[in-house]
Amino acid sequence: VANLQAKEVVVVTERGNLRFRYARPQWTARKTFFPYGITTDSRCRILIADYNNHLIHLLREDGQLLGYIDNCNLSFPWGVCVDSKDNVLVTENSGNVKKIKYSQMSKTPERQFLFTDNLFRFIQKYALILSVLCLLMVVFFLFF
Repeated sequence: VANLQAKEVVVVTERGNLRFRYARPQWTARKTFFPYGITTDSRCRILIADYNNHLIHLLREDGQLLGYIDNCNLSFPWGVCVDSKDNVLVTENSGNVKKIKYSQMSKTPERQFLFTDNLFRFIQKYALILSVLCLLMVVFFLFF
């Protein structure tokens, strides 16, 4: 369920029990998360139309962020659905409908997006250590 007021997506089991909640990851420098449309594809990945950021969030079925579909010049995506060939159809608030060749675009998105996600987490976690190491390298090369 896309909950616009809470700015999150709530995923429940068939019995209505909470599986997980998804809100925009904290490390992204994007605008407020406005989840309007939500769907799944044939691989059980979750696609969320983010109205305010003009993109689609791509999640694994367990709620882990795989990445974004953000290179299609979307303008205020309102609804999202996936056809039988895994093409993504996105409606914009202007009434335009865009068809994204999703299956060709991301044959192995898990590897591609997880690498980026893990790299950002690594940099965020070890930023101070990396900064000190860089400073030491600069001092070493200047004086030796």
